[in-house]
Amino acid sequence: MGKIGPFVRRLEMLKANPAFYLKFRSSWTDNVLSMDVERAEIGRFEFPKKVLDDNRDWVRSSLEKHVLGVPELSIRSLTFTDGWMRFDGTLPQSIDWSP
Repeated sequence: MGKIGPFVRRLEMLKANPAFYLKFRSSWTDNVLSMDVERAEIGRFEFPKKVLDDNRDWVRSSLEKHVLGVPELSIRSLTFTDGWMRFDGTLPQSIDWSP
């Protein structure tokens, strides 16, 4: 987990379902995520920008794995421009978010 490990351990002190905030610029092409994380918070804890930059690949691959873990989802292209999302891919009929 690299340098992000101490921060993740601190998160264990948070309540069971803390608020999560992630601000980033991103796009997807052929199920591959490109992103630049600008800010990340869990509860009232903000991750320092240097920690985010040092762990960019880990954050990207974790998010990519989580999103692409949705059965029947594929993303040929996904971009965000001028407040609009442009999606080319397939969506599942339904998504079960329960653990």
